[in-house]
Amino acid sequence: GGYDSEYTALNQVTVADMADFDDVTYEAGSELGTRRGDIDVAVLDDGDVYVSGGFTHENGYEAPLNSVEKYDATTMKWSEVDSLNEERGDKQLVALNGKVYAIGGEDKVDVAGVPESELGELGARSIVLDSVEVLDPTEDVHGGMAEWRSLGGMPGQLFRFAASEWEVEGEEEGYVFAFGGQVAYESECECFRTTDKVMVFDVGRAEEELESVGAFAGGDGSAGMALGGSGIVGSLSFAVAGLLWFVL
Repeated sequence: GGYDSEYTALNQVTVADMADFDDVTYEAGSELGTRRGDIDVAVLDDGDVYVSGGFTHENGYEAPLNSVEKYDATTMKWSEVDSLNEERGDKQLVALNGKVYAIGGEDKVDVAGVPESELGELGARSIVLDSVEVLDPTEDVHGGMAEWRSLGGMPGQLFRFAASEWEVEGEEEGYVFAFGGQVAYESECECFRTTDKVMVFDVGRAEEELESVGAFAGGDGSAGMALGGSGIVGSLSFAVAGLLWFVL
């Protein structure tokens, strides 16, 4: 994926063979099913690769995609899996303990057909997200297909940031670190300011929250988590039934 020099979204894949760091080689891989840029990739321990969301010239960049593709390391082919609950560009995908997490990102306001003179400032056209979703590929929800589930909100809206997983030996879950990025639009500077904050997501606690409200929310926990929400107290972010995020 990505863009070429004319900002046209691509579906090409390049495979790098780094078995010998003194002689790294490259070759064309199996192409994505959808042309997309501003994407991120997560690789599970079994070698399967997940690519999701992003923007494309094919819709005039008016809205990010919510489609997700998986590369099967055995068949060496791409296939579509369950779509994200939210359209996301410039977000992060993180693989942790066999699951894939989609964090933050950017959505767009639908301005199709609205005259340029009636459009608001830049911030009125972009929606910076603060939500988190998780996909467990081993689940069988729809006849052999897993589905994305909501894991509540982040301490603040964030996109174009970096993220990394941290596995904890002896624990089933772990933590996700989010580094820097850009936050919600500010009219004062007419910009999306950058941040130097580091946020830590307690995945295990979030999964417990999801399970505890699942029955009330009708199975997937999304309604209960939405009612709970999150907020910042001092340097920490709290959800109603537990601490999900630390802000460093």
